[in-house]
Amino acid sequence: MELKDIRKEYLDYAKALQPLREAHAHRVRMYVGDQWADVKPRPKKNRPQSVINFYKRHVDVLYGYILANRTDLKLHPVEGADDLSCDIRSRLLQWIFSDRNYYTNFCLGAQDAFIGGMGWVAIDRVFDYDLVNGDICVYQTQFDEILHDPYMREVDAGDCNVMFRRKYIPNQMAAQLWPEFEAELLQMSGRKEMNFAASMTKDKDVGKDKLNIVEKWYKDPVKKIVVIDQATQMQRILDTDDMERAVAEASMFFAPEQLEKLIFKPKTVNEVKLIISAEDELELYNGPHPDGVDRFPFIPILGYYTPSASEWDRKCQGVAEVINDLQMEINKLHSSIMYKLRTKSLDGYTVLEDAGVNTAAFEETDSQ
Repeated sequence: MELKDIRKEYLDYAKALQPLREAHAHRVRMYVGDQWADVKPRPKKNRPQSVINFYKRHVDVLYGYILANRTDLKLHPVEGADDLSCDIRSRLLQWIFSDRNYYTNFCLGAQDAFIGGMGWVAIDRVFDYDLVNGDICVYQTQFDEILHDPYMREVDAGDCNVMFRRKYIPNQMAAQLWPEFEAELLQMSGRKEMNFAASMTKDKDVGKDKLNIVEKWYKDPVKKIVVIDQATQMQRILDTDDMERAVAEASMFFAPEQLEKLIFKPKTVNEVKLIISAEDELELYNGPHPDGVDRFPFIPILGYYTPSASEWDRKCQGVAEVINDLQMEINKLHSSIMYKLRTKSLDGYTVLEDAGVNTAAFEETDSQ
């Protein structure tokens, strides 16, 4: 696939998800108290713009709850697994949770879901400490960096065929990540940050030292052979579609007496592959998942999810969506009242003629 085709596909996905991206941006502005940016017509200059923020209170209650009630995971053996391997994996999870700052990143992703209806966390390996094997990290990814399949229905994004991630990183960092393209990356003139929603983060003219990096993650159907042990029902997918080679490869994993009990079945499986490009000009990577996993490294966190809704801005909503209009109308009314109070002359009193009011008493009070 050519880079121009990837760019076109990215734009098609951005257009399909535009309602959700704009709605998410509006909900974030409501949360941070910037609701007047979406009021039309805009208030005249020098008029009060009150912001009584009900939206933030509802979100912060849930955000504070998950911060204060962190949970742990423990694995239990199923389908022939053993306690020892589960214990090792449980300890690995505990290390990721505690030392790799998992809790904070997960809570930030959940906060995005509470506010705008959808948040994202990503799983990746970093080589800051372990330069050979790397460390597994879970970190929060900005909502507008991910474009998922518009036909996604599963809450874990397991049915997505394609996902995009956009990054905006300096030339020097890109050269460190892809040293084989160091010369080309350092000479490239970066553009402004990609921005496909008018209400998202504004373009920042920060010079020519940053590049737009686009990752396309996609599922590629590949024919392989599955080996099934009839005695234990243990399965293993072999990286070949040739039966003779599959039998030879199976002998490396099973004892000779087990080979007669094996069943070899051809099957089509989905392999996750990745294409990385810089500024739609330079292909940095095109191949299988760098970590050898057949799952996307992005996990969605959903707020209120309604799969039967037609548009994505209705499918995913934050916890305070129902008070959105209420907050805006209350602030409009409060601002209007404050404007009238500040501009109306309050010097003196108005009474009906022949109302029987002793005006001399008012004048005496004022003089004191």
